Amino acid sequence: MSYTHNQENYIENNSYNNDETKAAGFINYNTLFKNLNLQMGVRYESVYSKSVSNGNIILNKNYQGFYPNLSLNYTANPFNIGLEMSRKVQRPSFSLLSGNNYYVNRFLTEKGNPYIKNEDIYQCDFLFKYKMFDFTTNYIYTVNPIGYIMDTVPNQSPQSYMTYTNYQKYNELNFLLTGNFEWKIWKPRITLGLTQPFFSVNYLGKELNRNTASSFFQFYNDIVLPKKYFFSVNFMYNGNIYRYCTVEKLAYKTLDIALKKSFYNDKLLLQIQMKDLFKWIQYKQNVLTNNISFYKENKFETRYFEIYLNYRFNNYEKKYRGKNADSDDIRRL
Repeated sequence: MSYTHNQENYIENNSYNNDETKAAGFINYNTLFKNLNLQMGVRYESVYSKSVSNGNIILNKNYQGFYPNLSLNYTANPFNIGLEMSRKVQRPSFSLLSGNNYYVNRFLTEKGNPYIKNEDIYQCDFLFKYKMFDFTTNYIYTVNPIGYIMDTVPNQSPQSYMTYTNYQKYNELNFLLTGNFEWKIWKPRITLGLTQPFFSVNYLGKELNRNTASSFFQFYNDIVLPKKYFFSVNFMYNGNIYRYCTVEKLAYKTLDIALKKSFYNDKLLLQIQMKDLFKWIQYKQNVLTNNISFYKENKFETRYFEIYLNYRFNNYEKKYRGKNADSDDIRRL
């Protein structure tokens, strides 16, 4: 439930409440044929959603869906080959569904959209591993992707509003190559990534392609010191990223350092680290939609010092490879 009260009367007061009831279940089958592992399953869910704004019911819907998955994994040292296909659902967060208006500045307001639909995601992943190299690629096809939309307020030409909508489709192709090496006390890991989106948006009356590829580079270094202390120096670079359909997130980089040590047969882990040592991280995004260009730049305090302690009472790990049906809802909060 959310409530907006604006004493200055820049926007209307608003009260919004959203209730959801969900029932879900899954079935999973796993078997092994010599070097080939087969896993398949399906999850079913039924969700009832009701939205009330200012005492009026604006949405009352019930939907069901089946979400199958198939996984094949073949192992023959030093090779490991895997293929996975699945259908998933991504529900919008409650903040995106809210019908409240939020005052950004005198020229811009932001509001949710209770009518946006779930994202229906079809994904295919391929994995190839050989000795110290890991290569993965996946293709993602999204129906009803959720993205920004901005437009001018009718009869108030200097004012604009920003909200969310469902576009028709979004395609994405990802490549990731990782190399894990070891030379005496030095254990580096290098990761190269490339993301190729396929999407277009209407801007200034024309179709604007948002198909520029995005690069990713990661260089992690672990140095083994006496008495099994580990010193890490980690560098990461993210190129321009086209996400959420209309948004371009501009490139950034970061450098982290850490000192790690395990005690009591690896049950206790102590880690001391400094994040974003040179304060390089800066969030910038550019939104182009309809007849509006919106640029936003944030600089947070990303450099911080952290002491991390983790104690494992046993070495038991969950064998279930599925996904908890409630995890998506927890992230939505």
